[in-house]
Amino acid sequence: MKELSFWGIIMALFLGSCGDKKEDKETRVGPPSTQQLDIAIGTGRVEPSDKVVMLSAESAGTIKSLEVQPGEVVQAGAVLIQLHDESEMAQYAQALAQSMTQSGAVELAKTQLKQAESDAQFAKNEWDRIARLKLVESVTEQDFRDAEQDWKQAVTQKETASQSLIQALAKLNEIKAQVAYQQTLINKKKIKAPSNGRILSIEVRNGQYLTSGINAIEFAPEGALAVWTEIDELLADQLKVGQRAIIRPQGATDTLSEAQVVYVAPALRKKSLFSDQADNLEDRRVREVQVKLLNPESGLLIGSRVECLIKIR
Repeated sequence: MKELSFWGIIMALFLGSCGDKKEDKETRVGPPSTQQLDIAIGTGRVEPSDKVVMLSAESAGTIKSLEVQPGEVVQAGAVLIQLHDESEMAQYAQALAQSMTQSGAVELAKTQLKQAESDAQFAKNEWDRIARLKLVESVTEQDFRDAEQDWKQAVTQKETASQSLIQALAKLNEIKAQVAYQQTLINKKKIKAPSNGRILSIEVRNGQYLTSGINAIEFAPEGALAVWTEIDELLADQLKVGQRAIIRPQGATDTLSEAQVVYVAPALRKKSLFSDQADNLEDRRVREVQVKLLNPESGLLIGSRVECLIKIR
């Protein structure tokens, strides 16, 4: 009986000890405090300050020629891809010819109006002269009525010439609008550089048919390189422009360049930098940040994936 009581006491003490440890463990469970963190870490991508852009055609068509090669530096407005535009060029030439013809018609209408105005003024002066002579009975009533009729007829011809000029000008403006429209269609058959920059890659081939909006060229605008990164929402409210940062290879501790925060997005958004990767299953919200590289000679390549460590305090 005593032996049973002894083992009962031992079992009770053991269970009590386990319960205390479990309770102690449960009291310590919880997320780490963000107040203890001095560094915000995000995975980033090296890009120009204005970001890499994909260029596409504004109009559908077949590629006539590729005017550049990957890696080539181009100036703003340079033609990068030319689509076939023979039909648009023919319509443009036709509209331009009509414009030239109508310009001649406008000049003729101006000449005719000027002559009609001169004739009307002459007829008015003649009528006034005969009217004065009529007062002294130097001319007949018929002469007076004939002069009056000539003047009224000349005024009518002047008004007709004026209307003809107005119509000729309206038609010319209409044709000029058509010329401008055809020129716009021709321009849409070209993919041009939006600014100075470098061709990173060409996603299409010669002779390929493009629909409007299809990505054709990956283009890097001219400018200093920067790292675009995304910081988890846990630390998003502690990011500020001007904070210092370091850039290092992903998974390594070597410093590639020092950096400084130059842009902080005004709102959170879904993770996007590497959303095209199948293994990215995170659905947390992030704040986009741009940091300027303070060591441009670091040798980082556009598109490089790096780690960005931002000192938040």
